[in-house]
Amino acid sequence: MAAHSKIGFSGASRWLRCPGSVQLSEGVLAPSSEYAAEGTAAHALAEWCFKRAYDPIAFRGNWINVNGVITVGKTELRGAPPQFEITDEMVTAVRMFKRAVLDDAEPGDIVDYEVKFHLEQLHPDLWGTADATNYRARTGLLRIYDFKYGAGVAVEVEENEQEIGYGIGAAFAQPGRVIRDVELVIIQPRMDHVDGQVRRWRTDALTLLDWAETFAEGAKRTEDPDAPLVTGDHCRWCKAQGICPKIAEAAEIATLDEYKGAVYDPQALSDSLKRIAYLEKWAKATREFALGEATRGRDIPDWKLVEKRAVRTWKDRVAAECALLDDGLTPEQIIEPEALKSPAQIEEIVGKADFGPLVGQHVASISSGLTLAPLKDKRPAVNRDIRSDFAPVSAAPSDAIIETDPFA
Repeated sequence: MAAHSKIGFSGASRWLRCPGSVQLSEGVLAPSSEYAAEGTAAHALAEWCFKRAYDPIAFRGNWINVNGVITVGKTELRGAPPQFEITDEMVTAVRMFKRAVLDDAEPGDIVDYEVKFHLEQLHPDLWGTADATNYRARTGLLRIYDFKYGAGVAVEVEENEQEIGYGIGAAFAQPGRVIRDVELVIIQPRMDHVDGQVRRWRTDALTLLDWAETFAEGAKRTEDPDAPLVTGDHCRWCKAQGICPKIAEAAEIATLDEYKGAVYDPQALSDSLKRIAYLEKWAKATREFALGEATRGRDIPDWKLVEKRAVRTWKDRVAAECALLDDGLTPEQIIEPEALKSPAQIEEIVGKADFGPLVGQHVASISSGLTLAPLKDKRPAVNRDIRSDFAPVSAAPSDAIIETDPFA
């Protein structure tokens, strides 16, 4: 079984509505995301605490990587898996998840964690893992728990396709169980949702079977060579945004000239405003996709990979601070709470003419990474040998940008 299904339930809200997105996404690497990696690390901590009956507070201040390896300090080795500090916030989140599961449990309940399933009877590519489940044989109630560590988007629980898929998977994973009702529970500790951080939605077993048929039919549609592409809110989670012709088509908005004057079509303006969302998504996804391709060594006509514009930083903060104080400046002028002000801030205080002679030797200009720029950009292209020195990446970093020439 592969590590990730191309029609996994985490993407069900997309491929059920846009079956053509599955084939369009083949071979396209998903953009890397620090937020996603942090969520994976938080799930790994939760698994540790569930399976070994630990309180997460025991690990506070340590570091955990996306593979669940916990260390006392941060590993600085190049190419090491992403690591995250186990902060009070992560401890609180894992505790909330664990408490939601354990508080529901009654004597006789069967509670399981990391429940893996493969719905081969519906489609060969339908598999996944539920974070936790609780089965109560006495009443036929099956609960499905999903731990969401993200803080950007509040996840709704009612008719949530991902959680319904996990419910079907958990139900089919244990044949012979009598299931009458299913309750989906989403725990999202870092979101102040109007309904709280632990949200629930209950349905019955017959509804779950209806959804199973929906998933089977939807998965089959993704195999059609002419499966349609359909735009919508689900596009935000699609890794093929940058090469999707439907998104590009939807992004074609009318020019402002059409709205000048007293008479214009208000509906046309409304339609253009709606399309702006697609334009923004398409632009961001295209930038990330193009940077990822260039980073992997693929040539893009008229573009090159360059170092990002360097930001000045102190090589020797203590020596710079001493030089400034010796020159008569006061600590209040040059020091922010617990730190020397940045080179740019100090230059404003002492003046550009005096900055270099005074502390120039203590300043270094360091690029924060790679970016894509037009060929006529003055910065030298990064050659393949230099690029190979960087740790391998699966796709463009989430903060990547493409610098455009405003005068082109």
